[in-house]
Amino acid sequence: MVNLFHHRAEPAAQNPRSDSARPNVTGAVAAETNLPRSSFADLFEHATAPAAPKAPAMQTPAYEDVRVFNANGSFSSSNPLEFATPRTADEMAKKLGGQVKEAIFAGSQFSRSNPELLIVGAGANPVNAGLVADLFEKYGDAPGSQAWKVINRDLGRPENSTTPVVVT
Repeated sequence: MVNLFHHRAEPAAQNPRSDSARPNVTGAVAAETNLPRSSFADLFEHATAPAAPKAPAMQTPAYEDVRVFNANGSFSSSNPLEFATPRTADEMAKKLGGQVKEAIFAGSQFSRSNPELLIVGAGANPVNAGLVADLFEKYGDAPGSQAWKVINRDLGRPENSTTPVVVT
């Protein structure tokens, strides 16, 4: 039988991983094919790059139960990640070099159980503080991370910028 991993044949005495009592991937006994025993772990025995460091987890980055109320009194749930706590919003604003402002929808028939906090002044566009915190939580805050790329794109800043903009 043919070994699925196409190892070159070696005599069993020269290969310390050879094991004639154990079947190889195809089910044939290694001694029958004169091939070394392969293992699933062998496929992954190479150096890997360390993962990008993640931002420390915040204890309560967003409100858990956010409701949007209609003019008739009915409500629906909203994405809680869009509603950062004031503490989280402040931390994200410092990281980006902006200020926290509450989003106001003038003339709207809807109200919310919690404020939606935006970061303004860090770039050309405001960004949602809760979604910024979520990106840093998912992708880390190392320079060049996917979080910084997305945030900088939304702010209208250079892709690899990690320097807060000085707010005057």
